[in-house]
Amino acid sequence: MYEIKRATICRACGNKDIKTILKLDPMPPGDKYAENKNLIPTQLLPSDIEICPKCNHIQMSGSADPSYVYGSYLSRPASTNPELKKAYIEYCTDLAKLANGGSVLEVGSNDGLFLELFKELGIKAVGIEPAKNLIEFANKRNVESINDFVCEESTEIARSIIGNPSVILSNHSFSNVVDIQEWASCLSKILKDDGYLVLQTFYQKSVLENFLIENYNHEHLSYVFIEPISSFFEKYGLRLRKCKYLSAKGGSIRLFFQKSNQFKELDSQSKELIYQEKIYFEKLSQHFSQTQDYITRTKKHLNEILRQTPNNTCAYGTSIGATVFTYQFGLTEHIKTFFDDDPLRQNRLSPGIGAPVKKGRSDEMNQYKNCLLFAPLYSKQIVRANSRYINSGGTFITIRPNVSIIKSESDAEKILN
Repeated sequence: MYEIKRATICRACGNKDIKTILKLDPMPPGDKYAENKNLIPTQLLPSDIEICPKCNHIQMSGSADPSYVYGSYLSRPASTNPELKKAYIEYCTDLAKLANGGSVLEVGSNDGLFLELFKELGIKAVGIEPAKNLIEFANKRNVESINDFVCEESTEIARSIIGNPSVILSNHSFSNVVDIQEWASCLSKILKDDGYLVLQTFYQKSVLENFLIENYNHEHLSYVFIEPISSFFEKYGLRLRKCKYLSAKGGSIRLFFQKSNQFKELDSQSKELIYQEKIYFEKLSQHFSQTQDYITRTKKHLNEILRQTPNNTCAYGTSIGATVFTYQFGLTEHIKTFFDDDPLRQNRLSPGIGAPVKKGRSDEMNQYKNCLLFAPLYSKQIVRANSRYINSGGTFITIRPNVSIIKSESDAEKILN
């Protein structure tokens, strides 16, 4: 169904001496929820997290064919989370000022929301997006997108439409790139002199601090710390000018790289982030060990609970993280049904185990004694929206930071606040 590849060299520098820093159980491609049984992905991919001792780049050990993973794509973050959209409006306004009258190229432009916001601000913009179904959403917004991956051909097409962009935006898409060297080279080539590459992605320090293991999946092939990624981009003439920490998605980092040969001192906020990162990096192996311990104890605790009521467990949330939780916590035999509020995911079958996805906030949840909260960042909202489930005798179970049982609304107030 799809080709499985294992990384044998560092994606950033090509070093062959890469080391495993976190052992994870093999998983299927996490976000490929299937329309029928014949399309369920069942091949398990290597899932260990590895580090390059030479350049400190951190990466996923296994990957699937990108055309399979991204040919059709379900994740539309801003479309399913209104709070994100509000943040994006402010973000686009700042980028429009940075462009200073120039154009914007967005790589991994998803359903075209950013492109639409730029259009409303009077900024000439184009996107590059590999998922054909998301291009169709973008077309409904009446914005221009190129259906391709980042490569010489697609970036040259973009340049023919908007000229050399003053800003290139990569919003939570860099980590998904298989060949980051080709990606950086192609984008640097067309970026206007003194223009900016603005990269927002999950911050690996926050991932480790908050046990955000859902980020360790086969879409996210690279994991970002500021200093290693800054050294990588410098090879392509892109110098770090600013970094900003954001609470979005449990902890993200926004990095501004300028196409320039000039050295400029970073502001105090950026310096402090890098300083704190250096201290944290000194005990990196210990931090990964703590994540390994979190996975082990959570797996043990969940299985002890769920074995008491066999065949009586569902889960709420079907983002890519749901597959990570299912396989890393050893829940493949326990989960019978998923529930989700996104219509695009409903009436599909989950990767690997093939459990059906049903409409959230449904009385069908009452068939199950236990409901695992597989969208941990939104647990409070899910519990509040499904109070009928609790009142009918259902039990919600949290997975982070600890396993907790919620049997009443008062339990929810104590545990989730």
